[in-house]
Amino acid sequence: MDHPGAVVMVPVEGDRVLMVRQPREAVEEYTLELPAGKLDHAGEPPLECARRELAEEVGRSAATWRDLGGFYTAPAILTEFIHCFLATDLTRVADAPRADEDEAIEVVEWPLADLDRAIDGSRDAKTLIGLLRLQRGLRAR
Repeated sequence: MDHPGAVVMVPVEGDRVLMVRQPREAVEEYTLELPAGKLDHAGEPPLECARRELAEEVGRSAATWRDLGGFYTAPAILTEFIHCFLATDLTRVADAPRADEDEAIEVVEWPLADLDRAIDGSRDAKTLIGLLRLQRGLRAR
């Protein structure tokens, strides 16, 4: 199946990573995830999509972006490639675009000191990859 691609952001604000809790009908549960979104079209620059989705999902903009690489979600059956970005130096967007009407999103500020628990409890692949890449970067400091 063809897919235009997607982005996942790892937004770090001070000593916290911003995540979103939202209902996922396909698995019939609420999941805790990193903010993410689908590219509008195959040619959309991933960073442009990431900036838009960060504002829509967590009401923030980032002054600093770092590419954390990307990954295929299911290369045997799907062309979806997810671009992963670290977003820092965050500021609140006063009149941020709202998430889609069908999205019931709660922003969760997760302490970096408790990152292991977020990783251990993650059931979402893009979130797990983003958090592991964040953790690896923090350990390299």
